Amino acid sequence: MSNTIIEAHNLTVLYGRKPALWNIDFELPDKQVIGIMGPNGSGKSTLLKAIMGVVEPTSGFTKVYDDELNNVRDKVSYVPQRQDIDWD
Repeated sequence: MSNTIIEAHNLTVLYGRKPALWNIDFELPDKQVIGIMGPNGSGKSTLLKAIMGVVEPTSGFTKVYDDELNNVRDKVSYVPQRQDIDWD
């Protein structure tokens, strides 16, 4: 297993024809703390939803623990800001 916890490559998510994320690339190494910051509507929630598999990427992919999310769901959790889940 690599030291990369989460990675995204060429990740693009569209809502209709409007891009929410465009060609995102990053790797989050083990034992690192990060913050995701930006103004409203900049794609922060969409990025987390794409990593968790809540929204389907238009292109690109994400991996968790160097594997597809479906294979590592027992190692990942999601705590939304609100009690109701935003499925959009």
